[in-house]
Amino acid sequence: MEFSIDGMVAINTENIVVAWNTAAARLLGASQDQAVGFMLFQVLPGIKNDSDLMIALQHSRSGLKSFLAPDPGLQHRRHVEIHIIPLQADGVFLGTMLLIHDVAHRLVKEQELQRVNAALEDRLRQLHLAGKEVAQLTHLATHDIRGPIRDIYTLMEGLMRQEASAMSNYGKASFRRIQSSLNRMSLLIDDIVALSQITIADVPERCVNLEELVAALAEQFNRKLQETGTLLTTGDLLPIRAHEKQLELLLQQLLRNMIHFSARSSPHIHIETKMMAPPRQLDGTERQGEVRLSITHNSTAFSDVEQVNSFQAEQPVNGPAIALTIAGKIMTLHKGALHLERIAGNKMIVHCFFPV
Repeated sequence: MEFSIDGMVAINTENIVVAWNTAAARLLGASQDQAVGFMLFQVLPGIKNDSDLMIALQHSRSGLKSFLAPDPGLQHRRHVEIHIIPLQADGVFLGTMLLIHDVAHRLVKEQELQRVNAALEDRLRQLHLAGKEVAQLTHLATHDIRGPIRDIYTLMEGLMRQEASAMSNYGKASFRRIQSSLNRMSLLIDDIVALSQITIADVPERCVNLEELVAALAEQFNRKLQETGTLLTTGDLLPIRAHEKQLELLLQQLLRNMIHFSARSSPHIHIETKMMAPPRQLDGTERQGEVRLSITHNSTAFSDVEQVNSFQAEQPVNGPAIALTIAGKIMTLHKGALHLERIAGNKMIVHCFFPV
């Protein structure tokens, strides 16, 4: 008892101190000579204002143990936690043991951790605000760019209709190439806006009905699908736990680019999901499994890529790289993975792995 690193105090049935070790003298500020033989309330007058300790001492007389956490407002409990243990023999109450553990070092670490967490939360709020400001600025800037692009396209279309008879075939073809470039610029602006909107999601993940989401996107792209003769089909579509708006943005980007960048007539896009066994994690974390969302395009004009993790690739991916980057960032947000698989011919599959 004397050499214990914890303070140990024993009182009898009359609340008189009968044992008081060196650690108790250090933690409570009273020597053995000042404590042993005196009532506990005389040694530590502040105890009378500690209602929790008074109740615990009373409970010990009924054979009940108690635990008291540190209390910064009480001098005798500012940096210690106390275990109150009844002392009994053959069911007869003999007194109470107070086991006093010094937690000053732990409290210092907890306070330091609280300060670090508070600083991180403040930094996170600043990043959220900065992200929103960048997204707003990007939206405003791109909105101002869209106007001139639209005006140029409309003006050229009007010139071609009114001056068609006076223009050579080469001139007409050049105008069409310029209009095609303007369309590409418009798509690029859409991609930039979408990329600026990918941040840490404020809305928590939820189970998204993929069948309903894909049906809504098919309706949204119906005109483009008809104009390009693209066939959109689906297989099994399992629910996916995701940030709904981000998942919708991922599918929008991939579908729009697959429809736009087709290498031949009669393109076909197929969407399906499959439950996969959990992969082995290098960081030791465990997963119940993954839902693999696969989007197959039979006539892609994307550049040659095989099993490329585009958003982690050191070299930029050719073709509609921004759309792939957007998809990759969204998968990073979901702690998932994105892989591109090139099959014989122009067939390509985009695999998105969502952890369950």
